Amino acid sequence: MHDMWVFAGGLVAAVFAFARLSLGQQRSLMDRLMSFLDGSMERHETAANRLVDSMEQVKLSLAETNVSMRRLLETSAVQFRHGDEE
Repeated sequence: MHDMWVFAGGLVAAVFAFARLSLGQQRSLMDRLMSFLDGSMERHETAANRLVDSMEQVKLSLAETNVSMRRLLETSAVQFRHGDEE
């Protein structure tokens, strides 16, 4: 009977040790996953910020181009009108 209690105690101890080991591995896996996800989010935020900056630069460039095109059209129209008068 004593041997059966020793066996049962050993079995319970082994189950607890296995559960503790499994939980430790699961926590390690979750920590690595969270680290990966945090890094991924940071990379995506950086890329999004760069995209916003690039779009702002494009917006400014288009505004400058529009001003230049208006001036060119106005100059061309004035030259064309003066050319008709001659």
